[in-house]
Amino acid sequence: MISEKNLEVIFVVFLIILGFFFIYLAFNTQMLGEDEAYYYFMAKDFSNETFLTHDSHGIPIYSVYLTSLLCSFFSLVINSSLSMLKAITAFFGLLTLFVVYLIGKRFNIYYGIFSIFLLISIQMFSHFMMIAYVEIPIAFFSILLIYLFLTMNTIKKAIFTGMILALAYYTKTSALVFFLSLFLYALFRLFSVKDKKYFKLMFVAMIVSGLIILPLALRNLLLFNYPFIEGLNIFFKLPENIKFWPEWLSESFKMVSPVRPSLQIYISTFGWLVFGLSIFGITWLFYNWRDNQENKNLLLLLLLSFLIFLIIFNAVYFTGQLPLESRYLSIIFPQLAMLGGFFLWKMKEWNRRLLLLILPILFFSLFSGISTVLETSNIQRYPNDYIEALKWIKNNTPENSSIFTTYGGSLKYFGERDNIWASNMDEYFPEVMITSNSTRIYDILKQYNVSHILIWKNTIAQNYIIPESNLWGLFTYNFVNIIPTDTEHFENVFSNQNNWIFKVL
Repeated sequence: MISEKNLEVIFVVFLIILGFFFIYLAFNTQMLGEDEAYYYFMAKDFSNETFLTHDSHGIPIYSVYLTSLLCSFFSLVINSSLSMLKAITAFFGLLTLFVVYLIGKRFNIYYGIFSIFLLISIQMFSHFMMIAYVEIPIAFFSILLIYLFLTMNTIKKAIFTGMILALAYYTKTSALVFFLSLFLYALFRLFSVKDKKYFKLMFVAMIVSGLIILPLALRNLLLFNYPFIEGLNIFFKLPENIKFWPEWLSESFKMVSPVRPSLQIYISTFGWLVFGLSIFGITWLFYNWRDNQENKNLLLLLLLSFLIFLIIFNAVYFTGQLPLESRYLSIIFPQLAMLGGFFLWKMKEWNRRLLLLILPILFFSLFSGISTVLETSNIQRYPNDYIEALKWIKNNTPENSSIFTTYGGSLKYFGERDNIWASNMDEYFPEVMITSNSTRIYDILKQYNVSHILIWKNTIAQNYIIPESNLWGLFTYNFVNIIPTDTEHFENVFSNQNNWIFKVL
């Protein structure tokens, strides 16, 4: 048998090689998500020392994004690109794996290794390592906070924990769930082992975090007369001049969403392997409640952060107006993987021969994760003819042009132009999509200074409200049939296999 010391060296070398491989793939990934373009151009604004108050849709920019700030830093040093933003995301993914390993190693090296393999096997985790969304950075901060909560025993560590809490919030506001997790965990230690010191350190961490977040709330109060801080929103009424969605779109969301969470959604999101093993890990916690206190502390922290977020997640989507996206669950991917890894570790401790049964699980996990990463890195989300149309817009329209099209992120990235679509047309968008009066369409588009219309034929549907679909990513048959016939108001200036571009005369 390999000694644990040699096993650790081998595994760390393996992680380093895997890390370089993932970062290389991230640099060359063709996949472009809508949010990626948004974060990338925000990074360019930061590097140019500008922080816009509203985006191109007129929606307030009320928070910063840590990944964009990091990318803007590299923009000052080198001419960074979207590839750099992807590489930063992949690096956050590797840091997540490393922290998972550190936590597991506090108990046993096998626990850390098993948890890492299970986390890699969550396809959505591996998938988003190649895409510059905030899902992976927030997963990193979520597990780093678990590590800090476990080891918070001095004022200095409490201050550092508070700083990380604030950084997590600046990455994604869903990190606020960890304030509640920390508070409940501190209460448990207070009443179970009379740990008053930890309870005081918890308040220090929260105060430090609040002080770091406060400038953002004050900035938003000065700009928008509203703090845009989740915990403070109960004390403020949203100003009437700020509208995130037109009323018709909010009503549409109520009609077609949320997609009700179900066991099938969770199993497909986390992967049947991780989901099943984590249930066994949770069962172990309750069955062996009087066992090792340190084991109990870790499992309780993992379970608290997991369950609290899941409860809030379900409450929001059962009662809210937003559609369900499974990627929002990324903040609890590491916790679930560590719950499953704990069970595998205990299986090995019960009987070493069970390791022979665990090894196929680990190989499957690694194969699943690397396959997902490779597949994502080779995906080109948009076909070449669509990109060709976007580049035509870039080369043949004025820089201040506004284009009426469905996918704003791709237009912003490939065409370097702003788009006009549902969210910034107030109450006129449904009428534009369904009216048979082409002159009325022309008048509305002119009202919003639209210079061109880009119709990607792959985004055409019967109506503008389709259950369980991307509500914005489509045109109606009605619209695309009327526009080409009105040569008085619209001129076809470009066409290829699946795209039309019309100039608004």
